[in-house]
Amino acid sequence: MHRPIAQVGILVVIAIWLAAGCSDSGSSSAGTDGDQLPADGDSGFDCPAGYICDPCTTNIDCPAGMVCDATAGFCVPSGMVDGDGIDGDADKVETDGDDTVVDTDGRRIEIVPLNVDFGAVQWGHRVTEEVTVRNASAATVDLEVQSIQFLTEGEIDYSFELWDPVAGLAVTLPHTLRPAQSFIVKITYAPSDERDDGDEQLLISSNDADAAIIRANMDPQYKGEANVSIEPSPIIFENTPVFASGLQTIRISNAPEDEDSNRVLKVTSITLQNGQLVDDGYKLSLPRLISESDPVFLVPGDAIEATLEFAPKDMIDYPNALFVVCNDPDDGPNVEVAITARGIQADLVVSPMPVDFGARAIGETHLLAVEVLNVGNDEFPVLDIQLLDGNSRFTLVSVAPELPWTLLSGQSGSLQISFTPERIDAEVDRLFIDGGANDEGELKPDYFVDVRGEGRQALIRLEPDQLDFGDVQHGQEAIEAVRVYNDGSEDLKITSLEMNPIGSPDFGWIDVAEIYDPIPPGQSRAIEFTYRQNVGGDRSACAIYSNAGNADADGAFTLQMQAASTDPIFFASPEVVDFPETEIRDTEQITVKNLGDGTLTIFNVAVDVGSSPDFGVENFKKGGAAATLPLALGQSETLTFDAVYAPTLPGQATGALAIVHDDYDEFQPGDLDRTEFHLLLNAAGPLNHPPVAGIRANGGDTDLALPLGTMILLDDDGVYDDGAGSYDVDAGDTIVDWEFAIESAPDGHGDLAGTDNVRSVSANVPGEWIFSLRVKDQRDAWSQKDSILVKVTTGPVAVLRVNGYTDAPPPVRAGVEIVLDGIPSHDPDGGNIAEWEFRVESAPPGADITLTGSGSSRTIVPRRLGTFSFGLRVKDDEGTWSGWDSLSVESIAPETINIVMGDINWCIAELGFDLLFYNLSGEVCGPPPGYTCLWGPRHSGDCSGILHNDGASEIVWDYSEFHGDYQDVDGEYRITVKSRSWLNMETVTIKLYKDGASDHFWEGSHKFGILETTWNIYLRRTDGVWQDPHLCSPGGCGTP
Repeated sequence: MHRPIAQVGILVVIAIWLAAGCSDSGSSSAGTDGDQLPADGDSGFDCPAGYICDPCTTNIDCPAGMVCDATAGFCVPSGMVDGDGIDGDADKVETDGDDTVVDTDGRRIEIVPLNVDFGAVQWGHRVTEEVTVRNASAATVDLEVQSIQFLTEGEIDYSFELWDPVAGLAVTLPHTLRPAQSFIVKITYAPSDERDDGDEQLLISSNDADAAIIRANMDPQYKGEANVSIEPSPIIFENTPVFASGLQTIRISNAPEDEDSNRVLKVTSITLQNGQLVDDGYKLSLPRLISESDPVFLVPGDAIEATLEFAPKDMIDYPNALFVVCNDPDDGPNVEVAITARGIQADLVVSPMPVDFGARAIGETHLLAVEVLNVGNDEFPVLDIQLLDGNSRFTLVSVAPELPWTLLSGQSGSLQISFTPERIDAEVDRLFIDGGANDEGELKPDYFVDVRGEGRQALIRLEPDQLDFGDVQHGQEAIEAVRVYNDGSEDLKITSLEMNPIGSPDFGWIDVAEIYDPIPPGQSRAIEFTYRQNVGGDRSACAIYSNAGNADADGAFTLQMQAASTDPIFFASPEVVDFPETEIRDTEQITVKNLGDGTLTIFNVAVDVGSSPDFGVENFKKGGAAATLPLALGQSETLTFDAVYAPTLPGQATGALAIVHDDYDEFQPGDLDRTEFHLLLNAAGPLNHPPVAGIRANGGDTDLALPLGTMILLDDDGVYDDGAGSYDVDAGDTIVDWEFAIESAPDGHGDLAGTDNVRSVSANVPGEWIFSLRVKDQRDAWSQKDSILVKVTTGPVAVLRVNGYTDAPPPVRAGVEIVLDGIPSHDPDGGNIAEWEFRVESAPPGADITLTGSGSSRTIVPRRLGTFSFGLRVKDDEGTWSGWDSLSVESIAPETINIVMGDINWCIAELGFDLLFYNLSGEVCGPPPGYTCLWGPRHSGDCSGILHNDGASEIVWDYSEFHGDYQDVDGEYRITVKSRSWLNMETVTIKLYKDGASDHFWEGSHKFGILETTWNIYLRRTDGVWQDPHLCSPGGCGTP
């Protein structure tokens, strides 16, 4: 038999019951569960994942829905006789042992590719590949993809997302594919460790019975292995005197033996043997902190360098080790390199130790005296003294007395070492003192002493690196600043400044004491230079003398300077502009010219403060071409622009234009950069124009139609300077008088009432009404008449229908659509209805009141119980609206159904029948709790049906579907009865009742045989009302 593994516990109960002596004529010949093999068992037979397969020899040995795979010797689901069920192909299906058909359900899922090749992915990288899931079924068969997941729970190296490339949207599961439709699974592989992940699979399940689960294999590939290399290995320090020190650089790299390797070396820790960076006598320095959570990744050829310092405090051996934790498959994870060193007796004291010159100026030679003192108790022979590393920056200048030495206790020798730095950098060397054998034959140890020094110098940089004072007018002084930066490593000292004697004497600097204060590294100071036109000349240079390393041989750094001596002369014409009386606007051209030499700059031209707002400027041109300010005028060049007068206020206007320039002959105290010329403006004022009348009816300025009995309201909008309604084009003028009149109207019309700019009259007779208006401004000028036509009509009539009823519509089941229309609406004047306006006037609390549709009809689906009231008004083709027509309808609950399953005569614990109810979403409701003969999944899905045992032999299920709001209830539902054992031979009766009625509306029965059997009853609910059921397949095949 073929069951989910989760039900093995039930089979154990059956086995115990059989062992107790209970039997039944309906027992199966398929064998006991002890003969079954689970999925992926050791038998070599690949039973589908999640199932148990029974042994067999023919199809008779297998239950319904199963066939015998003769090759494997086990029952398998129909459609899986080749034993795989996971290849996506249309597997052959044996139905009776003789006949062979292809693809029992017509569905066929296609997965391309089934092996996803990610290639060689380096650790820390991400690669994405795509798998296409396609419905390769027959032309009319849909395929439902139900779930997609990885085989390994909690998988972190792989992730996926689903995408529909045609719709451009993400896909959610379950997802239905029409024939030939497909979607894409984007799988991302991001390895989090160095292990292969090729045993992962992507499981894709669907309703294709021949391939319920398809497995796509993940195939990443690695090449070679990571290999850690540590140099030097072992790490050996020479004999180091107590309180001296030595340094070594350790290089840790990924050096794979296979040149094609793409493995990444992961280093998670570098420490000394105590697990720390500091241990007795040692200090390990790393370029950054390294940890398991923040490792170092080294691709082949990459390396990381560490520095190890040894400084003994005692005359002993200092054994230690360097530990590197990494993913080297051969030497890792813990790679150890031995460290050996020894501290020796300081029979000799070298002073200073280390020999440290500190930071010294580049290019200079510095001497340091070194004393070598024997502090031991016996003589100390010194055979040789030399600098080991051959660093040209350090030199052993002298040794006194001459070597070799034999230093008695308390005696000393001396030497001099010179340091000539050539670059801004730290320099190191080692002084080697070669110890010999004394008179007693004792060999004295060698001494190694660090020699250190650092080159430094001041570097000068100027910003800007040259000065341009630009145009400087005669008699004026210009000041420009230069900032002096010290980019070096020692103080920059400026000793003097000197102007070029052959340059213009008009250049100079502002001499203050602070110029000569030292400038520390990284800082700067400003020096102000001047140009005052006096003698003449436009170029010079200043030599800045300092200790800068980038100065010339004389210590000078030169700053070039230039300026232009000018004398522009500002001229403007005319100096006064008089505008005559103007209707709308007037302009007068102004000319500005440079009558001198050099450059005259015009910075701005604007209406001066206190001037009339009716003045302005526009149309700037230089040499006939459009120009913008500021601009420069060379000798004899001109700027033209227009002074504008556009009156908005009555009466005369005065003002001025301020022209800002830099002719310093026009200099004003307090402004060193520019001065202003004020050009006077006068205007006689605007002309008067008659106003314009604009009549409106009921808020509009176009002809309109109004229903009989409506009040006609006339006005001119009341705003007289916006160009709408009535208005006056003259600035500041306004309307002071209004003359309304009825030019023509049907007999029996009423008279106008009202004052000022508002009149009204009742539209008491149908026909055409013509009204007129003229207005007068404050200077007694009358406008022309303006008129408007108002057509008075009888108006349309709105008639609302609800589900075809114009009065008292019957109740509607919740979840069933309500149809509104206004088709019976009409226009008694013989016109057409042009527009329908529907509204929800009231509804139950919380109800959705959204109407859908257009034109003469709307729809709404009630999802709450209670009264819904609707309204309609219509507009005819002349623009006249009707009044509102209203109608209400009651929303009642959909029909419920009671399902009664009666008189089960034979029953023991955990055996019997499943009674399951499937809602529109395919969710299962049931079975009833507490009834021992029915078992299976407990209540699931969004259902509110209640199953219960009435205490006798009947099962009653009271089902109604309520989700807070009533959902769409029409559609097909299913009742399923399953026998739970092949030990039963029972007739099961089902009765269906509507809305708790005492009489059932349908009854059916089914006899269950010795094998597991399923009985399906299909129900349809239409307009919220249950229909008679049918027993065949979804869609129906008649009532039984």
